[in-house]
Amino acid sequence: MSSTLPDPDEFAEYLRQAGFNILDAQMNEATEVIAQVITKGGELKKHARAAGFSEGVAEEIAVAFIDRMVSGGTE
Repeated sequence: MSSTLPDPDEFAEYLRQAGFNILDAQMNEATEVIAQVITKGGELKKHARAAGFSEGVAEEIAVAFIDRMVSGGTE
């Protein structure tokens, strides 16, 4: 057994031939995260409406939440 790491391109090709597409797995995971963030934004909007905020303000709160989640809270 070799103590060096395999060539990344060769290993990626091996995985692809084995039926595992890393890009597909990463895209599926990213899609799930995006769906969760949007769902949480929708829930936040409902709570804002229930707390008495207008539709427009509730929408702005939800959009700000989603924007902050997407940007990693850096803004």
